[in-house]
Amino acid sequence: MKNMPQLMKKFLTLSILLFLGVTVYSQQAPKLSFNVAKRLANPELSQKPIALLLKGDPIRIKEIVLQQGGVFKYSKGNISSVMVPMHAITALANESGISRIEEGAPLLKPLLDDTMRYLNNIMPVHNGNLPLTKSYTGKNIVMGIIDTGIDFTHPDFRDSLGQTRIKYIWDHLLPDSANTPLPYNYGQEFTESDINNGLANAHHDQGVHGTVISGIAAGNGLAVGEYVGAAPDAELIIVNVNFNVSDDQFLSSVADGVDYIYNKAAAMGLPCVINISAGTYFGSHDGKDLSSQLIDNLITAQNGRSLVCAAGNAGGYPLHVQTTLNTGDTLFTWLNSPTQIYGEFWGDSLTMNNISFTIVADRTNPLYEYRGQLPYTNMSQQLGVLHEDTLFSINGNRLGIITSYGDKIGDQYGMYYVIDQDSLYNWRMQVTGTGSIDGYSFNWVPTASIPTSVIFPPVDYYRFPDNAQNMCSGFQCSDKTITVAQFTNMNSYHDYNNVIQTFPYTVGALHPTSSKGPTRDGRQKPDIAASGAYIFGPLIVTSQPWFKVNAPYKIPPTAQHLRGDGTSAASAVVSGVVALYLEKYPFASWLDIKNAVTTCAKTDAFTGTNLPDADWGFGKVDAFSMLTNCGLTSINHYEPGNSYIYCSPNPASGQVEFSFPVLKVAGQLIITDSQGRLVGSSLLSEGSDHFVLSRAKQLTSGIYFLKIISANETIAIGKLLYQ
Repeated sequence: MKNMPQLMKKFLTLSILLFLGVTVYSQQAPKLSFNVAKRLANPELSQKPIALLLKGDPIRIKEIVLQQGGVFKYSKGNISSVMVPMHAITALANESGISRIEEGAPLLKPLLDDTMRYLNNIMPVHNGNLPLTKSYTGKNIVMGIIDTGIDFTHPDFRDSLGQTRIKYIWDHLLPDSANTPLPYNYGQEFTESDINNGLANAHHDQGVHGTVISGIAAGNGLAVGEYVGAAPDAELIIVNVNFNVSDDQFLSSVADGVDYIYNKAAAMGLPCVINISAGTYFGSHDGKDLSSQLIDNLITAQNGRSLVCAAGNAGGYPLHVQTTLNTGDTLFTWLNSPTQIYGEFWGDSLTMNNISFTIVADRTNPLYEYRGQLPYTNMSQQLGVLHEDTLFSINGNRLGIITSYGDKIGDQYGMYYVIDQDSLYNWRMQVTGTGSIDGYSFNWVPTASIPTSVIFPPVDYYRFPDNAQNMCSGFQCSDKTITVAQFTNMNSYHDYNNVIQTFPYTVGALHPTSSKGPTRDGRQKPDIAASGAYIFGPLIVTSQPWFKVNAPYKIPPTAQHLRGDGTSAASAVVSGVVALYLEKYPFASWLDIKNAVTTCAKTDAFTGTNLPDADWGFGKVDAFSMLTNCGLTSINHYEPGNSYIYCSPNPASGQVEFSFPVLKVAGQLIITDSQGRLVGSSLLSEGSDHFVLSRAKQLTSGIYFLKIISANETIAIGKLLYQ
């Protein structure tokens, strides 16, 4: 996040007056996100196109976008991905049928790592151990990787004949050309044939991250006969997004990448799992932003799709602070930085309506001393308004410029602050009233630096940052994705010079950098944990000489792989495991897959049994158990919404109602346990659309599978968690 100050400064170009508020677009619930409002307020960017996500009627959105000279890329549900000139934002914002406008390319940050098949119980699956009847290696499954790119020349991504295993590469960084993919209209696309015929040389991994992660997920180990990935026979589709802090970031979109990969997989007629080992630590932390909603829609559009993502590597970092106010409270937390200061604050609209905000400057040297503050404002004054206020001290000296913006996504409020200081101060984010908010910043003052109340009496009202809720935000917080924490994979190895490198961590224990849940709105995350630190993945071939000389401690004796650590590697492991599961159950839904990952997780002395929790999720991924104990019991192809059995409540502990509203044929409802054993059944008459199961003694705590059979065919399925 060190680039955040530079990113913010380019937006601060408006004239500054004392306590002046600059209105960009204001309404009861603002349509514009903070980043869109900043872009709109910057004259330097007014001639440059912007990628947007719009919520509303896709037909009307397409009409307006084309009228304004923009490009309508695609839509899923009521969310559309478009590219428009900046002047089109006004027309879009004034359209009553459009309820939300967000940037289409959130800035992401790579999160590097690696894995081992043994600790995640992948080897028995590769070997086809009983009761499996064959080996599973990800054959005929698409592994999509959205990351920094890939070294397609590395032997781990080629077959035994030297042909590439990569079906497509979409490089967002390359200029538009004849091979720019439609309907996205940016970057360049390379096919399997292009790679094999030497026509893809314009593509490079912009770091080393994407190559390492791709190998952990799906490398075949041909380079040196080891370091095999989790799904070594999977087909690869690679999308490298733009990680640079520049205007071009608005031309790249993770959601575009998800749509691209799923569309390619569908055209190939293959199931698909996508791995995203990247993220941003800022945002609402509830998965309700438009990018997350669009990705949700893409995941659930058809069966045979899953998306796995890294939780983040901020486990030991006090990124989060929660402030709860009672009547009469005035509470604060300090931020400081030698450069620009940035913080976001989110909460439920019902509680934030009663909170007022201000920024206060305190001198710390030679004494702690109050210097000045802005007037209090509330959310009704901030919504949709980009304020740029100059703060003066009690002596009339200018202290800095504070930019603020109030946002609303659904029933959640967000407040953004950017502080450009003239001198170094501790800056209070101070609130009063009643309610609760969650703040996120990398600029909180360290706890060890907080003085006692004897030195500075207001410290009695201080709220300290904590290590909770420090996962990446956005799709990582969605219920539709599988979010992965990491445990230590190994703590020693021989490096290139045959020197033993050691690390002070216990193999199998939660790695201290693994980010923690839950989501800001209290839902369970992460979902699962897997091997992360330390693992070897493929190293870019042309980088190998440099590492031999300058960083031999990061590479093994064979020098063709690179050490990594973090939840990025753990996410890649789980992505590979999901590919194995899809090979056995190609028509599984996203929920089937996620339930298999969580229900068949393993526990040990490190995880404990009080799960799920904010560290481990449901435990450690167990590939062999997923394929042998969490099967789907003879499920035919079905589509969510029209052949699914809904359970209410779910989870349940007493009476349960099963509903299947669109099925009107006679049949038999069958209930089996997670190992396929018959638990109960009932005949359904013609026209039945529900069935009530009273508290059944035969149902003990566990997962149960439901299916309706008619004319010897499974026509609907469901899943019930009974507690």
